Order: sequence, then structure tokens, then C-alpha cells
Amino acid sequence: MSIGKNHGLQKEYAYAAAAVLFWGTAAPVLKAVMGNAAEELVLFASAALSFLFLLVLNLAKTGKIREKRYGAGDYLAMALLGFVGLALYSYLYYTGIARLSAAEACTLNYLWPMMIVIFSIPILKERFSLKKAVGILASFAGVVLIATQGQLTDLGRMDFSGIFRCLGAAVCYGLFCVLLKKYAYDETLLLCISYLITMIFACILCIKNGAFVSIGFRETLGILWNGVGVNAVAYLFWARGLNLGDTAKISNIAYFTPFLSVTFGKIMLNETVTAWSFGGLLLIIAGMAVQLVFKSPSKKACHPSV
Repeated sequence: MSIGKNHGLQKEYAYAAAAVLFWGTAAPVLKAVMGNAAEELVLFASAALSFLFLLVLNLAKTGKIREKRYGAGDYLAMALLGFVGLALYSYLYYTGIARLSAAEACTLNYLWPMMIVIFSIPILKERFSLKKAVGILASFAGVVLIATQGQLTDLGRMDFSGIFRCLGAAVCYGLFCVLLKKYAYDETLLLCISYLITMIFACILCIKNGAFVSIGFRETLGILWNGVGVNAVAYLFWARGLNLGDTAKISNIAYFTPFLSVTFGKIMLNETVTAWSFGGLLLIIAGMAVQLVFKSPSKKACHPSV
């Protein structure tokens, strides 16, 4: 391999690793912020920052807001995709984080790659196989371990509300990724519209629940970090890494995110990581690993956006 090629290889992994580092901090930072701020307010402010950042990016890229190749039906479809893939996903994930530990919420959320496999069968007409079934069962077993903490006979201790919210978030994002592949819209424009829809949705929730209140300096920093760093800058790093390198190989780096979230949760929040949670995480990652022998459903930079 030449020196020039080696340099390019280092750059692509550096971009991807930087994105994953941002994503690894997301759950612990959100957990800390939502200790003193309503989930709806955090979602609104984060989405507003992300929308403005991506709007400026899209204008710099195309010089215009509206793409002539898309009609009214396309923009309506993008709005619906944005509602499911970011607005509803983010709301469920944020409220799940508020009810579970950051490590548990992030780990359960990372069932979205498995949801891609499941949804790609009826929507993209991909073939179901024994290996896919094994992967799905392994990930499901991991969820059971995390949810029950090994106490299968004492289900009263389970926080079903938080668990189902995180699982619902994974379903929404998995469906979003598959539909993104099916309709192949420009991703930067789609994300810009998606964050606008998320901002409007969160604004309605804030008005309804009286969540528009003043917040402290620490919460403001956390929202800035999440809105600009995790949602926008990390996306740019991730997209750049994918453009420079092999999509399948680079995409595998995203699976380090739950491990980083566990680590940052311990450092930032002093969260206890039980053997059951760690074992469940390993099972979920093992289930994902089984899928790596298959072609990814999308060449786009589909990733956990929050």
C-alpha cells in the first residue's frame, strides 16, 4: 500500500471514530441535562440547533432551499419520514433515557440495526435466512437480560415504560433507515426537513406541557453539545468517513457506541454497570455481528442521530 493510500485510510477511520465518540456521549449528557430540564424542552432546543446548522449547510451546498427535482409529494414524504425517523424516535429515546440508566437506554436503542434487518424483509424484499434468525434471537436475548437483570421471576422490578420507549425508538429508526433506502432522497435535505419537523413537534409538546422554562448554564452547554456536536458535527464526520472509505467496514465502527456510552455513563454519572447489563450488551452486539456477512440495506450514512 502506498503512503498516500495509507494516509487516506487513516483519515476515514479518524472521521468515523470522532463521530462515534460524539454519539457515545449522547445518552450520558442527555441523562445529566434532563435531571433539571424537561425532555420536551431538551428535544426542542437540540432539534432547533440541528435544523439551523443543517439549513446553513444545505444552503452552502446547493445555494437554495428547494430542490427542483422534488415535488410537493416528495417533500410531504420527507416530512413523514422525518416525523417517524427523528421526531417520534427522539421523543421516545429521550423519555426512555429519563427513565433508565444512560447505558441501558443506549444499549436498547442499538437494536435499530436489527430492526433494519427485520423491516428490510417485507419492504425491500430481502431474503430471510437462518443466520438472520440467529442474530435476531441473540439480540432479543440481550434485551431480556438487560430488562430483567436476570430476575425472570420478579418482573415487577422492570421499568416497562422506559424499556418500551427505547424499543419503540429502535423500531422507528430502523424503519426510517429502510425507507430512506427505498426512496433514496438527498440525505442532507431530508435531515434538515426532519429536524424542522422534530422542532415543531417538540414545540407543541412544550406548549402543551408547560415545558418552556429557563434552564441553567450546565443544561445549556449540554443542549449545545447534543444539538450541534452529536446531531450535526458528528453527522458530517460520519458522512465524510463513509465517503472516503469502504461503507461496510466504516459502518462497523458505529457498533462501538454502546460500549462508549457505558464508559461515559460510568465516568460522568457514576452509573453502576451490572454483569447482566454487560452480558445483554454483548448479546446484542453478537446479534449485530451475525448480520455483517450481509450487504448493508443502505449505502447512506444511516446512523443513530441523537
